[in-house]
Amino acid sequence: MAEEFADFETAHRKDISDDEFDDLDEFDDPDLKQFIQQQRAEMMEKFEKEQEAIRRGTGLYREIIEKDFLEHTTSYDNVIVHFYHPDFQACKVLDRHLEKLAKQYLDVRFLKLNAIHAEFFVQKLKIKTLPNLIMFREGKVVDKIIGFDELGGTDDFHTRTLENRIARAGLIQKKAITRGHGYSDDESDESDGEWH
Repeated sequence: MAEEFADFETAHRKDISDDEFDDLDEFDDPDLKQFIQQQRAEMMEKFEKEQEAIRRGTGLYREIIEKDFLEHTTSYDNVIVHFYHPDFQACKVLDRHLEKLAKQYLDVRFLKLNAIHAEFFVQKLKIKTLPNLIMFREGKVVDKIIGFDELGGTDDFHTRTLENRIARAGLIQKKAITRGHGYSDDESDESDGEWH
């Protein structure tokens, strides 16, 4: 966890130094000064939220082991667990999308569990196909995504497709849909802005 934190902090740390803002006196325009101060405050707030998310165990897509499964799924309101096989290409594809979403939705814990080493929960949750994404709210299963059928039936779906599907399950609350949501795999806006 400490290593994941260090990697996340390094990747997301903004160089918000006071030196960059010390020269505000050079600007005569009070509106510009106010705008710059507001931007600085927003950047600091975002950074602090990211740090708090890390402390809560969100903001990262991380692997857990079977003995920790119940603790993770019952100790947080919204949890998504990807049951995967390390040799399955489809699971690796889903991993890439979930990593992006974990950074975007800090109020959801995104986890993965190697199905080979989780026999009890694979049987208990009746997992027969991988990848298998199980969504929990307050410790209870609320939805599943099995394979890629609901994501277009192919492994070249957009992150937004998965995001929309998770939103329909009620685990994430999306802000207004905008073109180019910020995911590098979204070449175009595949949505008309409506929930389907």
